[in-house]
Amino acid sequence: RETQNPKQAPGSELSAQSPTRGSNSQTARSWDHDLSPSRMLSGLSPPENPKPRLKSVPTKASREEGLQTCAKEVMVLKATEPFAYDVIDEERKMFHATVVTESQFFRVKVFHVGLKDKFIPKRVITLADYIGRNGFLEVYNVSSVSDVSADRKMEVSSRLIQNANATPKIKDLHSEEPGTFVSGVYQVHKKMVLDQCITLYEIQDDTGTMNVLVYGRLTKVNCEEGDKLTLICFELSGDTRQLRSVTHSFIKEKQETTTQS
Repeated sequence: RETQNPKQAPGSELSAQSPTRGSNSQTARSWDHDLSPSRMLSGLSPPENPKPRLKSVPTKASREEGLQTCAKEVMVLKATEPFAYDVIDEERKMFHATVVTESQFFRVKVFHVGLKDKFIPKRVITLADYIGRNGFLEVYNVSSVSDVSADRKMEVSSRLIQNANATPKIKDLHSEEPGTFVSGVYQVHKKMVLDQCITLYEIQDDTGTMNVLVYGRLTKVNCEEGDKLTLICFELSGDTRQLRSVTHSFIKEKQETTTQS
């Protein structure tokens, strides 16, 4: 008469029937791992790999100087629309972009507007044969930008993306060195038209105020007190620190409304 061991674990009959088949025992161990109590109770699939955590997340755009021939893989965060930066030759156009690697972010000036369809947010592209100058990467040729595999993804920490998109506080700008280039979104507190080619804005945030001198083509931008100005590539100057537009500066107004954009 056969008796059954009451302490025998469920499923042990299967192991007892095939004691010599190593593959079955390996499969059983695999099942034991996959069907752990916590996994069975939660019913959740394995978590996806989290975005990488950097020991030190940069708060300022990285700088490179001179011709850079080595390829750099980057993910596009944002890009402006193309604009004519030369008032004499309106065919000379460019656009600004912000790109990131897994550990740095960069400001880019693109002087070939045919590349605009490459600079799509979240797209990964390769940059090469560009020039580093004054805190920007300058791209002039179509051959300097190439596509990578369509399924290529880049894991970038959310803090790095946040820093790349952040607007510098005015209090901090007052302590920056003259010649620093600034990009950000600020509210217009006051506006004064000095003459046909010069407009003075006073911008503000919760840390202070600063004057912005706008010259030439950019004075045509229709922005009034209370609106917000997107400033890109504005230079800090003067002992008391003010921002001023330069050749490659870009402005976009964001008029305040009751709806959220």
